[in-house]
Amino acid sequence: MGQSRWVIAMLFLLSTLSWSYASEENVEKAAAPLPLHTLPFPTTPKEAREEIQILMDKSLSMAIKQLEQDGTFYPFLAGLNDVGVVELVGVPVTLERPSPDLMVEALRRAGKQLARKKRFRALALYIDFVAERKDTLIRQPGIRIELEHAFPDNLSVFIPYMRNQKRQIRLMTPQFMPGKQRMYVVSKQEPIQGQPSQ
Repeated sequence: MGQSRWVIAMLFLLSTLSWSYASEENVEKAAAPLPLHTLPFPTTPKEAREEIQILMDKSLSMAIKQLEQDGTFYPFLAGLNDVGVVELVGVPVTLERPSPDLMVEALRRAGKQLARKKRFRALALYIDFVAERKDTLIRQPGIRIELEHAFPDNLSVFIPYMRNQKRQIRLMTPQFMPGKQRMYVVSKQEPIQGQPSQ
């Protein structure tokens, strides 16, 4: 796929969600945000998990659209702000088309910066991923999502998918695993907690 087609596809997808750069605060807000809990951050693991679910539900469609349109997607980061709006986070790219691994690391660094600023209640890193079963060595494409909440709470999700002849994506049963706190961390022992800035 040519560079210009990839750029056009990303611009189309970005128009469906709010967009922000890690170094800028210029953000468009959605017209009807979801009501979130009244406290600065949830006080229970259940409330944090509910917000992680909201973030995943509202941002998964972007990955699916890209998969149906181009057969894959480049890693991206989505955040849930304090009023329930999902925003995409961009990072400056110096290479014409960096490797997905470099992009994941750049997005994690951006996520850490935003976590320190208390910009988002939760972050989700999306990666088009191929898992290989250890017992059968069968490879299965899927969407890997690393979800983190400032509460703190984290979850890793792998959603296997199949593509039909019309290039439509059919999601299969997701696999949920404990995640790692990589973005909402000041040091290895101290998760970030506090009120998001407005």
